[in-house]
Amino acid sequence: MDSRHERAAEGDLHLGAAPRGGRVWRRVLAVVVTVVAAAPFAPTAGEARPTRPTQEDPSSSAGFSDTAIVDIDVEVSTGESSDVIGTLENIKSNVSAQMADLQAADTAVSTAQDELDAADEVVASTESHIDDLVADSDDVVTGAYVNPPSDSILDSLSADTANDAAVKHAILDMQAEDDAEVLAELDDARDDLEVERNAQAEVAAAAQQVRAEKEAQRADLEAATSQQTDFVLAVSDRLGAQLAEAEALASIDPAKAEEIAQQQAALAAKLKEISDAEAYKQAVAMIQAEAARLQAEEAAAAQAAAAAAAAEAAKAKATAGPASGNLATVTCPAGLGTLTVDSGVSAALQQMVNDAGAAGVNLCGGGWRSPDAQIELRKKNCGTSEYLIYEAPSSACSPPTARPGTSLHEQGLAIDFTCNGGAVIPSHSSPCFIWLDGNAGAYGFSNLPSEPWHWSTTGG
Repeated sequence: MDSRHERAAEGDLHLGAAPRGGRVWRRVLAVVVTVVAAAPFAPTAGEARPTRPTQEDPSSSAGFSDTAIVDIDVEVSTGESSDVIGTLENIKSNVSAQMADLQAADTAVSTAQDELDAADEVVASTESHIDDLVADSDDVVTGAYVNPPSDSILDSLSADTANDAAVKHAILDMQAEDDAEVLAELDDARDDLEVERNAQAEVAAAAQQVRAEKEAQRADLEAATSQQTDFVLAVSDRLGAQLAEAEALASIDPAKAEEIAQQQAALAAKLKEISDAEAYKQAVAMIQAEAARLQAEEAAAAQAAAAAAAAEAAKAKATAGPASGNLATVTCPAGLGTLTVDSGVSAALQQMVNDAGAAGVNLCGGGWRSPDAQIELRKKNCGTSEYLIYEAPSSACSPPTARPGTSLHEQGLAIDFTCNGGAVIPSHSSPCFIWLDGNAGAYGFSNLPSEPWHWSTTGG
């Protein structure tokens, strides 16, 4: 097993720092643009050449094997053209070989997946067969309980003739054999399932290994392509510099200028050959596709995380806060009207009536009550004397009614709920009370036990 396979077996499936960061495919595209647009490979006289950042050594990137790149022992700027061309050829061949290896790995993954699908199907079929046998075996056990063997003996003793008894025994023997066969088949099927599951696990492990090797090979291809990119860019720089020198010498020493131009023609041809190579085009397409896939995965993961966070936030109950001294309006479901309450509890109340409506319980009623309205209510429920209006305890009223200035309604912190468009909640057995009793606490509201309809932030 080579180092790439060892790394795959250890689970190191990273594609390398450069590929993951998106640098490789951008550099590869840069080569495509540079090589195709390089003619005449040199700036015009006096034109400043753009400065390109120095690329990192591909061999320093993690995630690929040592065999993914070739050794370079030529100095691009000063080496012989033949040596540079030879290195370009070696690098080109390496990219082609890595591409072929990746294609082979991709085929191996498809084959492994087919084998895994087949193993899964075998296990599923056996599990289904076992389910059927279990049902049959349950019938056997039930039959043995309802009709125990002793019944057959009694039937034999009570048979009219010996022949009748023999027939009955033969039937019982046949049934017993059938029952035994069902139970034996069930045991065999369970043994088969154990073997099949072990085989399935082995196939799954092998498929995972093949997928890991494919990812490692993908990293190798990206490393090889990255090395080719760096070297081609360096050669392109050399080519441009040499042709610029030839252009500068053209008026001084035309012969030398022509010599230099001819020497660089082979390099120019080799660069174009590389840019036109099918393996290189496939590698560029693969790297672009991989970058797009990674970006799509990251976007999908971010979207899923945002959706999960939103769902979690939606689950969280808004809870009634302290009184703010300001009033706000809450809309009742089913067009039943509105409730006016303190703004400190309005969000919680709105969510609560919305959630209740979604559960089929439509709540509305009365919330905030002005001091004048509280006085009028005391007159109605308690009496019209000064004492009854302002001093008598709430228990002296029917129904009990708080003294003016002490009611939570006057603060917008209490609600008298109506139920499903009717009157106020009549009893503790009302569906509206039952829903509130099970849920209102999560929103910060409690019930006054003596009044099923009255709910507030304190229960008073």
